Amino acid sequence: MLRMPFASQHVSIGARELQGFLDYPEDPQGLVLFVHEHGCGRHNPDDNQIATTLHKLGFATLLVDLFGPKEQHELVPASREAELSTRICEVIDWTASAPALNGLALHCVGSGNIAEPLLRAVLASGRTVSRVALFAPPRDPDVRLIGQAPPMLILHRCGDIPADQRSADPAVKSITRVSLDPLGEARLEGAGRHIGEWIGCDRRTAPAQDRPPQDQAGPPAALVS
Repeated sequence: MLRMPFASQHVSIGARELQGFLDYPEDPQGLVLFVHEHGCGRHNPDDNQIATTLHKLGFATLLVDLFGPKEQHELVPASREAELSTRICEVIDWTASAPALNGLALHCVGSGNIAEPLLRAVLASGRTVSRVALFAPPRDPDVRLIGQAPPMLILHRCGDIPADQRSADPAVKSITRVSLDPLGEARLEGAGRHIGEWIGCDRRTAPAQDRPPQDQAGPPAALVS
């Protein structure tokens, strides 16, 4: 059973028992879910640094391994993107089944080349995602997904903001873009601050219509110390 408040808790998510790290400050402003293009985000140093900055700013953070160590190498590229979307959607729905998390506005941060699987999962989920931030994506997601997605922040490496050929499209114009400092910790701390400030202006709680899926009612997983 989830206990509040807690910090640096190891959680096991859903029927697949996906492994995650959940940090929960006192009176959080919202919940930020991190997903990584390689499917292994719990120990990614960049994601952890950004999550640490967000935690200091008062956000709960959840970093998840979408694949186990063997699965990373076994999945063929053709099925990898669809599987990423499926598992991200499962994690989002899991957060709706935990009363301690369901009352918070949910935001997602995707690192690397995960924009399209993440947006497909956000659109397919039964829980509302308020905002999406993309950290150093190699390219913009498909404009059709952007048009249906929540407000989006894209954090580019210094000098790497593209001259998007689709800039006349209203969906692309709705993206907020930030160019980050070029070096290590300053770049990552800056990313955390930009994300925190951007999602901080949307402090509402999760919409009342968000409800745990029927097959996931009750506490979704026991916490592991």
